[in-house]
Amino acid sequence: MKKQKFIGFSVLLLSLIFLFMSAALPIDSRNFNSSPRTLPLLVSAVMVIFSAGHLLFPSFSIEPATINKKVMFRVLIFLSVILAYTLIIEKIGYVASTFALAMLSSMMMGIRGYKQTLCFSLILSLGTWLLFTKAFSAYLPSGTLF
Repeated sequence: MKKQKFIGFSVLLLSLIFLFMSAALPIDSRNFNSSPRTLPLLVSAVMVIFSAGHLLFPSFSIEPATINKKVMFRVLIFLSVILAYTLIIEKIGYVASTFALAMLSSMMMGIRGYKQTLCFSLILSLGTWLLFTKAFSAYLPSGTLF
């Protein structure tokens, strides 16, 4: 069995297990549209679809990238930014910290259009906040900034 098929079957099996486990979560009787199991069901369904797609339509082979000191430095900087994000999200809030993370990540990837980066970061932070708080009724930290 090829490595890609093994990975595809493994992810499909794990996503099916996750799907059945999330289906057993309780339903909120007050609000049927969004319950504690809505997000896990959505994520597991997407995992099943993508893993089945990976098995049915295998991707082409990609040569591994060469790792040099510059690449490793960028990875370490990005991991440091993610660590800082996890440390400040409770203090300044989800929207502000996600906005800062998106701005820094875009700049680190080399996107230089500040208007595009600003719009992307604003839409991402507010859009995900609205999605998780309103559609999924999830708690997101609200700190001093928002």
